[in-house]
Amino acid sequence: MIRPTARPPDHPGGRHMIGLDRARHLHRSRTPRTPIRSEVPSMEAKQWTVQIHITEEGDDTSARAVLSTKDDTQLTGVGHARRSPVDQPVPEIGDELAAARALADLADKLRTVTTEDIAQATGPTSW
Repeated sequence: MIRPTARPPDHPGGRHMIGLDRARHLHRSRTPRTPIRSEVPSMEAKQWTVQIHITEEGDDTSARAVLSTKDDTQLTGVGHARRSPVDQPVPEIGDELAAARALADLADKLRTVTTEDIAQATGPTSW
C-alpha cells in the first residue's frame, strides 16, 4: 500500500498530490501557450528483427547483422574476426567476435540514420 508522505508545512492539503489530483494541478498551472494533451496516446507494440549471418573460411570469420522492420526497411552491419595462428582453433570465439562487431556496426549505422532523421525533422541548427 502506498502511503502519502507529508508535504512541506506551507503547502495546502498536507499531503503530496498523486494521480488525478496531480494531473489536475498541473493542468491548472500550465500557461496558455503550453499545449495540453486531451487524451492519452495509445501504445503500439512494434517488433524489429535482427538476423546474424556468419560465414567462416579458414581462420577468417565474417558476420552480417541485418535489422528488418515491419515496413520492410533493412539496415545491415558487418563484422570480421581472424584467428591468430598462435591461438587454439575455437570457432565459437570467432563467431562471437564477428557477430559482436557486426552488431556494433549496425548500432552505429542506426544511430547515424536516427541523427539524420532528427536533423531533417527539426530543421537546420544554428550552431
